Amino acid sequence: MVWLALTLVSMLVAVYLPPRLEIKGNIAYVAGNGAVVPQSRWCRIDPVEQIPPMSQLVRNKYDAVVVAQGGGQLQVITIKNESFRRQLEQALRHPDTFIPDASSRRGVGTNITGYLVLFLLLAGLQFMGLYTEDKAGGTFRRTVTSPIGIHGYLAGQLLFNVLVVFVPAYALLIMLRAAFRIEIGFTYAQYALLLGLLTALATTFSLFMTSAIEKDDNTMALASSIILLTSLLSTSFFPYQHGGAVMKFITNLLPQKRLMHIVQGLEQGRPLAEMTGHIGYVALVSLAFCTAGWWICQRRFGAGRY
Repeated sequence: MVWLALTLVSMLVAVYLPPRLEIKGNIAYVAGNGAVVPQSRWCRIDPVEQIPPMSQLVRNKYDAVVVAQGGGQLQVITIKNESFRRQLEQALRHPDTFIPDASSRRGVGTNITGYLVLFLLLAGLQFMGLYTEDKAGGTFRRTVTSPIGIHGYLAGQLLFNVLVVFVPAYALLIMLRAAFRIEIGFTYAQYALLLGLLTALATTFSLFMTSAIEKDDNTMALASSIILLTSLLSTSFFPYQHGGAVMKFITNLLPQKRLMHIVQGLEQGRPLAEMTGHIGYVALVSLAFCTAGWWICQRRFGAGRY
């Protein structure tokens, strides 16, 4: 499967690539007035004439934009966290004596889970497309009017989706560690919890979207956009801090954000009991998506839509 290959590639990228890229940043440097562009072995500096659009920071083309304001003053614009901003300033001001702080670097487990957030949510959406095809082709009506019933069909569809998303991803992690001796960051039990929560969220969100929107093309376009945007905002790919209290409040409502809180807690060695609130929140959101999708399907079937 294509998604399985992409998932494996994302795991390998998470294992090998981030530790080498986190020290060096891609920096857009706005000098102005003929100022000299500094050199630093810790930064890849790209001189530009004007401040790039914020979208280039979101797409990770640049880690930061540095504006020279004269008199040795620097303005740093970044969507990453405050620690990154401070380190960048030190790297530019004192390039010869600067030593990067590795304490805030994301570990392998956080990187792997962060990449899996996007791929598993999209995989859940892809496989739930079979449910949409059944409704469009008449298979759904023939099945639910049989002794199996609508509850048996939906339960079977959810179980199938959980298995085809969870089992291959979990098997890949086991293969990386057991067969190839690659460090994956967390224990098998911890990954079972994380992937279980993520798979439940992927499956129930997909059920809700495919129940609420009838046409498969519309469902894929809207749901994929929601998944991509919320995964970026939840810092699944790279850490950054939101500028305002409103954005912090909104992003803290995202289940992916709560999942990343759990991941970071495990990486810091905190006991699981301290993260029951985040675990319960992800489970509650998944239950809400499942209930809403199930109810919509039943209501439309009763109204003769299928």
